Amino acid sequence: LPTGAVWVKQFDLELTRGNPATARRIETRFLIKTDTGVHGLTYRWNDAQTDATLVPDEGADAEFTVNENGVARTQTWRFPGRSECLACHTERGGFALSFNTRQLNRDHPFPGGSANILTALATAGYLSTERIDTPAIYPALAAADNATASVELRARSYLDANCSQCHQPNGTAPGSFDARASTPLSLAGLVNETPIDNGGDPANRVIAPGDAAHSRLLHRLAASNGASRMPPLATRERDLAGESLVTQWIAALAQP
Repeated sequence: LPTGAVWVKQFDLELTRGNPATARRIETRFLIKTDTGVHGLTYRWNDAQTDATLVPDEGADAEFTVNENGVARTQTWRFPGRSECLACHTERGGFALSFNTRQLNRDHPFPGGSANILTALATAGYLSTERIDTPAIYPALAAADNATASVELRARSYLDANCSQCHQPNGTAPGSFDARASTPLSLAGLVNETPIDNGGDPANRVIAPGDAAHSRLLHRLAASNGASRMPPLATRERDLAGESLVTQWIAALAQP
């Protein structure tokens, strides 16, 4: 990717869960490609929703009142600092997370209709390939809620999208497993492998087939906020749907 490339990600928050009309702009992040790597900037939207200002180097926190199932609660939002951006946007992960064949190989709404993202990028001249008429021949991740895909493909896709930037050979994470979907499961160091941190229970494994209680990977996803929580930063809410998916996969791994 060329020096000067910029990726922009917009974050909105529904103040009443499930009601898009209550969504407000919270944060806009920029990732800029340089000669040697990347650097990140994040902007915080004002209450009037008319402008956004640059967050300080050290980042910032904000609290919002969110109504969920008729109950009001406080949600803390983390605006990451400059160094926090680089904790996940690693060189091994390709810097621009999600900007790869497996994640872009899907349909997406565009003005005038829907198109495969790879096909659209090629048609617009952004790829060295002139045309991609049959994107199905290229690898693709499966969305967590895609019931037509196997639970294993969906779970491996989930780990690829959320963990592989650090959890891969020569990555920044101390754990020894490989979260990339391109790695065969038998070589990924996930199933029945001893974790570096067993959480105080020698019976724990990275993933113990059929045994969610002894699957350390699931423990780390579901942990309360703190050092043991994965992802380790920029998250204050548990991904219950993701936890459910991984739990289903653990159960399926025990089947013949």
